[in-house]
Amino acid sequence: PPKAMKRIGISPGPFYDPFTPSFIKSFERSFYGAGFRKGDMVLNVSSYHFVPAGTIVDDALQGIGASFLPTGPANTELQVQVMHDLGVNGYIGTSSHLMNLIEMGERAGYNFRQDFRLEKAIITQERTPESLRRRLEDEYRISLADFYASAPAAIALGYECSQKSGMHVPEEVIIEVVDPETGKQLGP
Repeated sequence: PPKAMKRIGISPGPFYDPFTPSFIKSFERSFYGAGFRKGDMVLNVSSYHFVPAGTIVDDALQGIGASFLPTGPANTELQVQVMHDLGVNGYIGTSSHLMNLIEMGERAGYNFRQDFRLEKAIITQERTPESLRRRLEDEYRISLADFYASAPAAIALGYECSQKSGMHVPEEVIIEVVDPETGKQLGP
């Protein structure tokens, strides 16, 4: 029942999403698999407004021992400053927002590769064009890991590790791919 939940998020629909320990644990495993560790300083630009993303990311980072800055997507100039001042080495959010932060830092006179410590990013909420992935990884030397979760399903559904050979599906998740027109199961 809602009164028994510590926190409830809202997804489009609306769906009311409980923040369950298993949901948070699935994020922890995914973030750890993507290379985030105790001692990392992570900028979390996930939304905190009604949706559960920002808070669940914070809980999962806390669970693996990483420090984090819960900024949400706003105040990009301040985000650039704290990334520089605090030596942020991890990022969770969209790839387009990450590129915007880098370009904003360079317009402010920084040399991003020399003046910032960002080395890894978990990319959520949007598909990264291959050209942007190459630029972030090759030019800026930031290791990107795709991440996919569903608040209504209350679980992380897939994440990319450092091997970059596709998404890992957590063992407790069963995914069935079907033809959208016929509803029949498709092959592997």
